[in-house]
Amino acid sequence: MIGGSNELEKTETFVNIYPNPAQNRLNVYIIGEGTANKMQIFDLSGKMIYGQNVSEMLTILDISELVSGLYVVKIVGPDGLSISDHKFVKE
Repeated sequence: MIGGSNELEKTETFVNIYPNPAQNRLNVYIIGEGTANKMQIFDLSGKMIYGQNVSEMLTILDISELVSGLYVVKIVGPDGLSISDHKFVKE
């Protein structure tokens, strides 16, 4: 290609969810440019059971009322697209 590049600049977002497995609290740590603006929790049937806007790097969720099992945390960017999905176990 002459005169430049058509590559789009990608921003990286780091997501860490801990502890896993979790009992009563789940910590969701998000860092990066263009970071998330939504966090959603889904059960294995795909039903969204929790959602909230995210404005801090660390969000602590009370999951004490969730039934024991496997869940998926989806982090959604400002453009509405999924940034990452993470599974966690509720004991």
